[in-house]
Amino acid sequence: MANDIATSWKQTALATLATAKRLLRNSDDHRSCVSRAYYSAYQAATAVCIEHGDSADFPDGWNNPTHEQLPNLIANNGEIKLDSRRTVLKILRELRYLREDADYRDSITVNAA
Repeated sequence: MANDIATSWKQTALATLATAKRLLRNSDDHRSCVSRAYYSAYQAATAVCIEHGDSADFPDGWNNPTHEQLPNLIANNGEIKLDSRRTVLKILRELRYLREDADYRDSITVNAA
């Protein structure tokens, strides 16, 4: 069951990443592109957490962690090398900040860079 859920999250992450790339290539909707990029990383990290057995720590009735919870789950995943965990945490943190800017802060310019 957990493997099926993790596989579903991985497939969703790949589809979401493809959407982000398509938006970057073919659109000037950079806000949506940033949002899709963050959610792709979130979905992939969620799959890793499920494979690691962390789903018992998810909120009741959820198949995923909260956005606040995810970094701690990754940081404490001993199956991932420490350097890789640090890299993933940095990427998640940066993408989340960018996504929050894109989704909630209209005064901030979001462009292809």
